[in-house]
Amino acid sequence: MKWGRRISSWIVSCLTAGFLLMPGISRSQDAGSGAELLTKVADIPMPGPAVRFDYQSLDVKTGRLYISHMNADQMVVFDTVKREVVANLDGFKRVHGVWAVSELARVYASVTGEHAVAVVDSETLHTLTKVGPITYPDGLAYAPKAKRVFVSDEHGNADAVIDATNNTLVASIPLGGGAGNTVYDPNSGHILVAVHSVNELVAIDPASAKIIGRYSLPGIKNPHGIALDTTNRLAFVAGEENHSLGVVDLTSMKLLSTHQVGEDPDVLAFDPGLHRLYVSAESGTVSVFEENGRDLKMLGQFVMPHAHTVSVDPKTHLVYFPLENVNGRPLLRIMKPTQPRIGLSSSASKDPAGTPTPQVLFVCEHGNVKSLMAANYFNQLAQERGLPFRAVSRGSAPNSTTVPPEIVQGLRGDGFDVSAFHPSAISASDVSASQRVITIGTSLPPDAQTAQLKLEQWNDVPPANVDYGESRDSLKSHIKDLVEQLAAFRQQHQ
Repeated sequence: MKWGRRISSWIVSCLTAGFLLMPGISRSQDAGSGAELLTKVADIPMPGPAVRFDYQSLDVKTGRLYISHMNADQMVVFDTVKREVVANLDGFKRVHGVWAVSELARVYASVTGEHAVAVVDSETLHTLTKVGPITYPDGLAYAPKAKRVFVSDEHGNADAVIDATNNTLVASIPLGGGAGNTVYDPNSGHILVAVHSVNELVAIDPASAKIIGRYSLPGIKNPHGIALDTTNRLAFVAGEENHSLGVVDLTSMKLLSTHQVGEDPDVLAFDPGLHRLYVSAESGTVSVFEENGRDLKMLGQFVMPHAHTVSVDPKTHLVYFPLENVNGRPLLRIMKPTQPRIGLSSSASKDPAGTPTPQVLFVCEHGNVKSLMAANYFNQLAQERGLPFRAVSRGSAPNSTTVPPEIVQGLRGDGFDVSAFHPSAISASDVSASQRVITIGTSLPPDAQTAQLKLEQWNDVPPANVDYGESRDSLKSHIKDLVEQLAAFRQQHQ
């Protein structure tokens, strides 16, 4: 994450903040709209001096938010449930990136001032080791199958690779330009890196640590920040140089559209439950978008000085902004979104009032058989009963990008076309965004489990590839009971 290049923008944002940010309310700058985007929930005092923050990482399993307090050389640990600072850790010189990995009980932090990545035990909060040398470590991502941490080496024009099993630096992958943010796509199993100057999104195979694809981003100059919508297979990539935002189809790897955001966009955060994207910029401008089919609709913008880093809790939908200097002190501003302003789209399920439809999550091993059948039959029955629920299908260990022909044929016979469906791996954000989670003959991987998880198991469903009709009837019986439960619950709480 770069800084110090937009001083004039920062001054302008400070001067205009009083007009654009009313106390406790962030208002849209859309002409004539005046709609509220976010309302303040709390301002939490942060430890340390009033200097620059950088990346954040939320461990959805523990509810801890890890925040890099870059120019204080500290990492702040914040409990989002209790809303209190758990610890303020020293020894992280010019810390930039931070990434929590629940399944390893580890937090990785880019100690850029020491050209290394710190490995922290998330239970004891002790630094176990520092791995390097890496020229300028910045963004971080973890590939669970390969058990490797990938590090944006921004000034080294590379992505560094750390073996998480023994904390050793095993590779440095030349990118041909400065490394922007690095993220992991759980559906493809690839690492994606935004590359400056060449204006590309690069795909890396974690196992071989080799580049397997380079994809041009026309109209996006110096791509840096990235966020993913894994459900709808979209990537959002921000261009620092021309304050742009690109929407990329992760199946075709084609750029679908571009949008304008605040000057020098930095960190992006996506809320999968509300289908909202937050783009924070060095200028202090925060742009708020909502998905509209395979594109984005801007809800508006607002300005808070130093609001260049943002994170969102997919369970509560609360948005977190560490602000370096408010009345001479650093603080963490917690905000909540207001009602979405645009109507129902194919990717963002809403009720007629515009509020998100409660989600039911079905999970089978491969995500393309029993869970897919269950999701389709559930959605049909819920619609018939007038229930505002939407089901989605995920896999605990997908092994294909398509649906077996016999399942396509069976569902087509019942009026469902799933020929274009692509199975997706379950993630913790899927679980956090769901009111009910049902596993069918499988279990959730450790990294998809959360503290608030309420799990139901259907382990008696016969295999559909042996007898489709028997499997369908078993699922329909379970779904009928589930719909009755949800209908009764809704009636009691109306």
